[in-house]
Amino acid sequence: MTFDYSIIKGNFSLLWTTFKNSLVESINETDKSIFEQAWKSRSERTLFYFDSLLPKVASKMNLEFEKEMNFRVDGTFYIKAGQTSKVPIILLESENEAFTSHYEFHKLCLLNAPLKVLMICNDWNDSSKKILTENFWGYIIEDFAEECSLTGYFAIIIGEWNENLKFYTFVYDNHGNSIGTEDKLLIEI
Repeated sequence: MTFDYSIIKGNFSLLWTTFKNSLVESINETDKSIFEQAWKSRSERTLFYFDSLLPKVASKMNLEFEKEMNFRVDGTFYIKAGQTSKVPIILLESENEAFTSHYEFHKLCLLNAPLKVLMICNDWNDSSKKILTENFWGYIIEDFAEECSLTGYFAIIIGEWNENLKFYTFVYDNHGNSIGTEDKLLIEI
């Protein structure tokens, strides 16, 4: 099925599902040796995300991709609107240090797009999840939900490499509530 944003406009759940499926498909199409190279350093991982993996995801979604669009957002999936404005559909930030990710999290809350995605690298277990969701992200999303409106979904993709490379998801809805069914292992390679 070809992605057509006009059909799902305003359906944040379907946008998130389409992004997630396109990401998994792109990960599965990538040779593991490329991941091994990317995981050698923070800068290599960031380059891999924004020069290779995310452009493939955008292409699968029939969207265009640009790095560091306005306000120095790391990446943007966008459509060209009727008068050629680049309208962001998905805004992406990547932070290699999970415990400083609250800066990127806050930045994404400030911006308007139906889906905002933060990609981090960290072990994802009950302890780290509790620390990050309560001490680094929770108060920010709660404040935004309470004081002004949130647009769309806010998804965190957590990359963890121990014996295998695993990507987990944790997602907030447009009311700042975590979506329990989206707190899970996305893919293991």
